[in-house]
Amino acid sequence: MNCESVEPLFSDYIDGILDPSSTFGLQAHLRFCPECRATLAGMSQVCMALHSLGGTSPPARFKLQLSNRLQEELHRRRWAWKRPMAWGLALAAALAILLWPETEAERAEVAMALDAGPEWAVPPADRQLGGGGTEQFPSLAHAGARAHMRPVSF
Repeated sequence: MNCESVEPLFSDYIDGILDPSSTFGLQAHLRFCPECRATLAGMSQVCMALHSLGGTSPPARFKLQLSNRLQEELHRRRWAWKRPMAWGLALAAALAILLWPETEAERAEVAMALDAGPEWAVPPADRQLGGGGTEQFPSLAHAGARAHMRPVSF
């Protein structure tokens, strides 16, 4: 066995969960490789130092926050590919509604409504200055009152 194939086995060897055939191969390599022995000794010291810190578990609040954030991340990743598709479908629907071809009957109906004008529209005669407005507003009947007025189109 070479050093590159042995290094991934160090953690399992320290934890005591390495299978017997791999353990035998690792121990045979360690007899002849001082670099791997030093690396394994360093990893063992780190593990012992971590175990000596105590077996205190993190507070329940920390665990809950971590769990919530992991769930949020999973949910975000699960829906991330659907957002662009939803926006695309919404845009396609809006364009289809806006650009939907009208029937001839609908076009004729709209044209007639535009020609007739709305019911509340002012008749063309009343749009002229002094036309029909003088009956409703007698103070505008004399010429001096019209001097400050400007024509307005609707």
